[in-house]
Amino acid sequence: MKLLVLGATGVAGSSALPRLVADGHDVTAHARTAEKAGAVRAADCRPVLGDADDPSSLRTGSTGMEALVDLRVRMPTPGRFTELGR
Repeated sequence: MKLLVLGATGVAGSSALPRLVADGHDVTAHARTAEKAGAVRAADCRPVLGDADDPSSLRTGSTGMEALVDLRVRMPTPGRFTELGR
């Protein structure tokens, strides 16, 4: 299956990419920087550069895909954790 993975270079995504490839999927993965795109290539996936929150970037990356896998996770900054604990 042709997949577009968002959050591909985060904790969940970087663990999922090798498994998706091993399961035979054709994976394109979103990356925000050229450095992160290198990590996507190292996982035998095609990178698409851009911001996953930008609709035009998503349109470009999703062309021809059969499914979208969204593994983005928003974590509060360390200072925000302290603030939440009060």
